[in-house]
Amino acid sequence: GAIVDAEMNGVLARALSKLPAPERRVMEVRFLGGLTRAAAAQKLNCSLDTIDRRTKLAVARLRDSLSGHFTTMILAGPAPTLERVMELRPSFRAAFLARHVEGLSAGKAAQKLGIPVATLEERLRYAYDLLGCAETTDFAALRRPV
Repeated sequence: GAIVDAEMNGVLARALSKLPAPERRVMEVRFLGGLTRAAAAQKLNCSLDTIDRRTKLAVARLRDSLSGHFTTMILAGPAPTLERVMELRPSFRAAFLARHVEGLSAGKAAQKLGIPVATLEERLRYAYDLLGCAETTDFAALRRPV
């Protein structure tokens, strides 16, 4: 276990080191440092949109870089906490909550939000990237009891 952990940490460290400096810094502050989007924006003296854009780019680059080392399920990770979901941008948060907390189908969630299904799916993909999960993640723990 320790050898595998050391090897995985090395692979991840090399992948992070290859990111452009602004993207690497956001990843360090947000995910290694554990700061919220707002705190990261303040610390890095930039907007929430910049944090979101750099995170999206960094996650895409890391996914490409790490795709030969890890399976998608490992990259997808466990279901996020509701606290992390609530930190999402309002439009992404609303899409995620409708689809995975309320348990609505994609069609019903899109209808509830008044957006096309394609827009809902795009917002969900962005939310998954930010939360480190995937559509196939088990979100049952986040669902409201009926």
